[in-house]
Amino acid sequence: MDERVLHRLEFNLVREQLARLAETPLGRELAEKLVPVTDIQVVRERLLETAEARELVRLEPGFSAGGWHDLRVALQRALQGGLLEAAELYLLGENLSVIRRVKAFFKERARKYPVLGRLAGKLVTFPELEERLKKALRAPGEVTEGASARLAEIRRRIERLRAEIKETLDNFVRSAEWQKYLQEPLVTIREERYVLPVRVEHRDKVKGLVHDQSSSGATLFIEPLSVVEKGNEIRRLKAAEQREIERILTDLTGAVAVVARELLNATETLGRLDFALAKGRYSAYLDAVPPVLLPLPVVELRQARHPLLGAKAVPIDVRLGRDFDVLIITGPNTGGKTVALKTVGLCVLMVQAGLEIPAAEGSEVGIFTRVFVDIGDEQSITANLSTFSSHIHNI
Repeated sequence: MDERVLHRLEFNLVREQLARLAETPLGRELAEKLVPVTDIQVVRERLLETAEARELVRLEPGFSAGGWHDLRVALQRALQGGLLEAAELYLLGENLSVIRRVKAFFKERARKYPVLGRLAGKLVTFPELEERLKKALRAPGEVTEGASARLAEIRRRIERLRAEIKETLDNFVRSAEWQKYLQEPLVTIREERYVLPVRVEHRDKVKGLVHDQSSSGATLFIEPLSVVEKGNEIRRLKAAEQREIERILTDLTGAVAVVARELLNATETLGRLDFALAKGRYSAYLDAVPPVLLPLPVVELRQARHPLLGAKAVPIDVRLGRDFDVLIITGPNTGGKTVALKTVGLCVLMVQAGLEIPAAEGSEVGIFTRVFVDIGDEQSITANLSTFSSHIHNI
C-alpha cells in the first residue's frame, strides 16, 4: 500500500493512537509499522486476533503482557561472547518471570483465547535459570551473597574487619585523652578508609596515614597505624570480591548465551502479544466492531464514525460496490464531504490492517488491492504545479 495514501488518509495518526495503547517498546514499534495487506486470509487472522484481544481486555482488564524489558541488544551481545552487566542480568531474570506468567495465563485459557494462546504457546520458560538469576542478583543490579559461597565468605570477612576497625576507632573517640586531639568526636570515611578528624596542630600526636585535609586546612583525616593493616586487608578483600563478581557474571552470561536465541524469540512473542492487546484496547476505545469481511471490493458501512474525531464524529451510512461503483458526494463547504471520504478510506485501511472499525454491527468491508486518494490543495511552486495541475497529476 502506497505510504502517501496512508498519510493523506491520516492512517499514520491511527497508528499513533494505537501505539500509545501499547505497554512495551516492541509493541509500540509494531503499531507504528502497521500496514494494510491484501491477502484476505491474513486479514481474517488479524481480525480474529483483535477480536480475542478485545474480549480479553473486557473480561480480564488486570492482565498485562508488559512488565518486561527490551534486552535485545544485551542478548545479541551475549550471543557474540560479550559480558552482561549485573543490572542486565537482573532484568533478564524479571523477563523470565514475565514469560512464565504469560505462558501459564494463556495455557489455562487455551479454549477461551485460541489465537492468542497459540501465539503464547511459542514462549519457552527456563525456571532453573530464572531461579539462579533471582538468587544471585537484586535490584538495581547488585550481586548478592547467594551467588556463591566464596563471595559470601569474602563479604563476611570484610564486615568483620570493618566492625573491628570501627570498634578500635570508637575507643579513640570515647577516650578523654584522645578527644582533645580531635576536631570532632566521630569516625568518618575518606578514600574508603576509616579515619579520625584530627586537629592539624596535633598531627604529631596521632600516628597514622593522612588520607585527606579539610578545605580550611584545620583538620587532617588520619587513619591510625593500629588499624592500617586491617584497612589494607579490607582493600585486598575488596579486590578479591570484584574478581569473584566478575567470575559470577561471566558464568551467568554463559548460561544466558546458551538460551539467548530462545529469549530473543520470546521477546518478539511478548511484543506481538502486547501489540495484539493494544489493538483490543483500541477497539474498546473506539467502541469498534469486527466487520463482515468480504472477498470482493465492496463497502457497506452502517453508522460509521471517523476514528480520529471522537465524540465530534457524525455517523454516516455508505454503500458502494454492489449496485454501483461510483459515488459522488456533493454539498457546501465545511459540510463534511472530506470527512466522509476519509471515513470510508480509513475504515477500509483499518480492516485490511486487522483493526476493528467504529461502526455499527453488520458493516461489510471487502478487500481492495489498491486505494487511491486525492484530497486537498497540493499545489507546488517548486514543481511548477497549480492546484488543478496537482490534482490531474495525482489522478
